[in-house]
Amino acid sequence: MIKKTNKPAKKERPKELSFRQHKFVQEYIRLMNEADINIKNKDNDLNMRFGTRAAITAGYSERSAHSTANKLLKMPQVKELIKDELELILGPNRDVIRRKMVERLDILAFSDISNFIDENNVPLPKSQWPKGASAAVSEVTVTHTPEGVKHQLKLKDNYKALTLISKYFHLIDDAPKKIEVDVNVITLDDIKARIRNCTEDKEN
Repeated sequence: MIKKTNKPAKKERPKELSFRQHKFVQEYIRLMNEADINIKNKDNDLNMRFGTRAAITAGYSERSAHSTANKLLKMPQVKELIKDELELILGPNRDVIRRKMVERLDILAFSDISNFIDENNVPLPKSQWPKGASAAVSEVTVTHTPEGVKHQLKLKDNYKALTLISKYFHLIDDAPKKIEVDVNVITLDDIKARIRNCTEDKEN
């Protein structure tokens, strides 16, 4: 009797990307490049915003572009192609890009509101702001009230920038630290025994 042998299952070859998927990757990288933003950043909202626009330009339905971009950015083939394209873009300029990233994080993390307003708390003209500091400004509003014109300037939240720059320079540890507490548990019997010993010492 001939025994049947179980042949190892054939590995499925990854499907090749379609023309639209290739177009999506190219447009996604182009948009991020034009915005002068680190393409490898982990800001999911920002990635999805550019991903949605890239999906529309690539020819996908505008109505479902957001969900389409989300699916495409999770595809192994798409992620691999983005990685390869990034190597071509970032490879020769990696040190320059790294320096720019640190400079931008420095601005976001350490910009002070006093650098943007005068002694009357009125926002200074943009020409008087520190060089490159406009990246730290979230919004500038002008409100007309019966008392006059009111100017407001708001800086971006610097918590994320401080966290990223701390990790870059290894100033903080992501791993939770184990805190050991030495607790001596005293029972009622222990207390009675101590009182008894004290009493006996006094009697002696």
